[in-house]
Amino acid sequence: MVTLALAGALFAGRALAPSRPAVVGIVDLEAVFNRSFMWANRQANIEKLGNDLETRVGELKATVEELDTELQSFQAGSPAALQLQARVFEAVGEYNAFRQFAQLKLESARSEAMRETYEEIQKIAKVYATSANIDLVLVDDSIPEMKRGDSNRTVQQISARRLLYATNEFNITQELLAEFNAKLPLDPGVTAPSGSSGSALSGAAPEKQP
Repeated sequence: MVTLALAGALFAGRALAPSRPAVVGIVDLEAVFNRSFMWANRQANIEKLGNDLETRVGELKATVEELDTELQSFQAGSPAALQLQARVFEAVGEYNAFRQFAQLKLESARSEAMRETYEEIQKIAKVYATSANIDLVLVDDSIPEMKRGDSNRTVQQISARRLLYATNEFNITQELLAEFNAKLPLDPGVTAPSGSSGSALSGAAPEKQP
């Protein structure tokens, strides 16, 4: 009975095993991300948000400076000076609070844009792979250069990588990017990305803070 059960299990396992070798596609995720029209659109929105927030921060700062200048014209300790001083403190508090809010708002918008872009890349990869009969799509994480640092950071970078080498024959980066950009075109007035700036995944400098 044990032999029959084992034979049955082996037969079932063989029945579930693939009947052909897997077809694999390799993708430079950073290139797809940074050269996608969707990310360019999101960056344009983030830049506009940042400019709007920076404008408001500037207005609040100007109010503080105006009140402070006005305060200098009053005699220190006078009732008028004390009343205006309270307004200065209130304006300073509002300025600091809004500046902190603006920084968090901008970072939240950037994080959400990155997540939405990545999730859309996943969807497009599935659609493209299905149509091209590709079974497995891997990210070529061997492309980005390792950043210099101490031994602990170097170990972390090495440990985080999964792919040592892949022939370019399996690279579907351009095909996937074309599929992505065809589905999600540029918004009016947005410049097509070159891929050399505005990098989201290569540790580029963060967006300027208001």
